[in-house]
Amino acid sequence: MNCDPTATTCATAYDGLHPNPLGEYRIARAFGTALHKAFDIGTQDPQVPDNVPDRQMATPTGLAFDGTQQGVTVTWNKVIGAHSYDVQWREVVSGTDKPWETAVPAAQFNRWDLPWQYSFQPVDGHRYEVRVRAVAGDADHLKSAWSAPVSGIAHPTTPDPPDEVTATAAGPGEFDVSWTPVYDDSLTRYAVYVYDQDTPLTFARVYGYAPTVRPLRRITGLTPGHHYQVFICSWNAAGEGKPRIAEKTVVP
Repeated sequence: MNCDPTATTCATAYDGLHPNPLGEYRIARAFGTALHKAFDIGTQDPQVPDNVPDRQMATPTGLAFDGTQQGVTVTWNKVIGAHSYDVQWREVVSGTDKPWETAVPAAQFNRWDLPWQYSFQPVDGHRYEVRVRAVAGDADHLKSAWSAPVSGIAHPTTPDPPDEVTATAAGPGEFDVSWTPVYDDSLTRYAVYVYDQDTPLTFARVYGYAPTVRPLRRITGLTPGHHYQVFICSWNAAGEGKPRIAEKTVVP
């Protein structure tokens, strides 16, 4: 890559680490040279051009709104060269102009679903607006303009959560979680989330169970004395529904 380890910038990386177009040419040359010399592929090893223009990001087009899956699902045409897509959304309320919310994390391909985990949205019957831009790096010139927004009304078809969730300590580092069954023929899975409230910045453990299992499961391997929050979501072909959270934390 020809980067100086002591330098603060590098001609082949847009952020000091990830390759820019010149860096991508040099990586391609390394692979191409190995293929040519070791396997005689190609008439010669490839060369890096003297001038490599910056990547130009096209604005995403063809946005389509679907409110019948997780409530807010938006797809668009792929943008060649994009590493990811920034997504912004907002709930459209009559007579107000709500600010745009930035989706976290960014979309890695040309589809985005509004996740309840970060917003506890969407709400059935509410209108939402979404816009997208293509991204090929951190610099502003490596991001496209925002697309024209697309909007629609959310009518999610994800399943309801259990009516009641209970977590009861069962011994050091163990507890039992139980829930009322969801009587829905479309159900494909329960997801049980276990979040350690005494260990900040950690992801919740997620346990998956078939809809036919007895709704009483033992969770093991936890830290004795820690406080755990437990909630359960139901899944079907449309995706994951909103959770039911146990009323009390459990301390195994």
